[in-house]
Amino acid sequence: MKRFLVYLFLLLTVITISGCGQKRAEPVPKTDKEKYEYYKKQADRGDSTGIMMLGLFYESGIYVTKDEAKAVEYYKKSSEQGNINAMFLLGRCYHWSRGTKYDIEKAVYWYKKSAEGGHLIAMEFLSELYWQGKEIKADKKEYEKWRRKIEETENKLREKNKKRG
Repeated sequence: MKRFLVYLFLLLTVITISGCGQKRAEPVPKTDKEKYEYYKKQADRGDSTGIMMLGLFYESGIYVTKDEAKAVEYYKKSSEQGNINAMFLLGRCYHWSRGTKYDIEKAVYWYKKSAEGGHLIAMEFLSELYWQGKEIKADKKEYEKWRRKIEETENKLREKNKKRG
């Protein structure tokens, strides 16, 4: 699990720092302290990605004292701004009792919000929940719906990548 968080943290760091092709006025942060300070500045400006990234710092205990409840608060704040990655992370916190009590209804709510925004992993989580039927009632139609959405999203990503060359 810790490895998953570290990989997710690194992936989000690369995506965020790269600026999606935008020129950066600030140097690229290298150390955990620099990264934390970079995202803290973004969060202080109200940026939803910066807010979510602070949540990842607190959930993982990288550079700061681990505080999963604080991470949940950051994820909520970022989710309220429409950040689908934070919605997924918030759903996962409710699902896996991270910084909050287990609440599968809230987990499914946030997974759905994230998935409806195009978050592929949230779609995967939903399809598995509906397939297994252990934590929520099994629902073949919902399972098939999310499997179709996964396939559609993956096809769109393939097409997008082909165009990039």
